[in-house]
Amino acid sequence: MPRRFRNDDEPPVAAATPTWFADFLNDRATRKPSAHTMKAYRQDFTAVADLLTSGDPAGVALIDITKNAMRAAFAAYASTHEPASIRRCWSTWNVLCDFLYTAELIPANPMPFVGRPKAAKTLPRSLPQPAVAALLDVVDRDHESTRRTDWPERDLALILTGLLAGLRADELRRADVGDIRRSTDGGGVLHVREKAARTAPCRSRPSCYR
Repeated sequence: MPRRFRNDDEPPVAAATPTWFADFLNDRATRKPSAHTMKAYRQDFTAVADLLTSGDPAGVALIDITKNAMRAAFAAYASTHEPASIRRCWSTWNVLCDFLYTAELIPANPMPFVGRPKAAKTLPRSLPQPAVAALLDVVDRDHESTRRTDWPERDLALILTGLLAGLRADELRRADVGDIRRSTDGGGVLHVREKAARTAPCRSRPSCYR
């Protein structure tokens, strides 16, 4: 039986878009993005296309996608949006223009010439001193434990490695004894296994090995 909608529960109506944008969405759909991501593609496209065409996003043409036009559109978009929204919208149009360029529909991707806000650098949160003291106290009491599963030396090594090297939980799980190398000054270098199979050196002072 077909579902009936109340006046305040109308089915969503997709905004009219150019065929090349529909082709782009079909291409992205094969990558199985989330429904939220697909919705963001449509919203970001419509927002900038509306600025490119002075209110007619369905009528945006490929010849409208130029360096100067995109700069002007994003300047107008930035005046009413937060940095995170601008970065997301920029990313959407960058992917879209890459698709159009690869399909030989536009001569070049203009997005590298369009500015965007830099993402703020954030540092991982460290454990507060009382929490560190409590952890070390629990490990110290394990020395008197008779349970075979208690291994205070291992627990202490894990805690101190995470604290002194500033490792995130995921990086600590990926760490291995073979990742540690002694340096010429008596300290050490821990090769951190990050996401996307990348490694980054993390140096520690000689005092950490005494």
